[in-house]
Amino acid sequence: MLRKEQEWEACCTRCGACCGAFEDPCVHLGTDAQGNRFCRIYAERLGPQHSIGGRHFVCVPIRRVLHSRWKNDRL
Repeated sequence: MLRKEQEWEACCTRCGACCGAFEDPCVHLGTDAQGNRFCRIYAERLGPQHSIGGRHFVCVPIRRVLHSRWKNDRL
């Protein structure tokens, strides 16, 4: 199970799309010096969160986001 989870995580390109980077981003979304986005609380991210604009949502594992939104051919 851990190996499969690592495979899913490796598919993440750090674009920030699943964190709302292009609309109303999560309050925990950061950007590094190279322009890559990252979660400031990644290890504790799962569960209820909120965006800068106050929208409430539930952060889920990356596998759910990739599977449901981006139907990636590589998987």
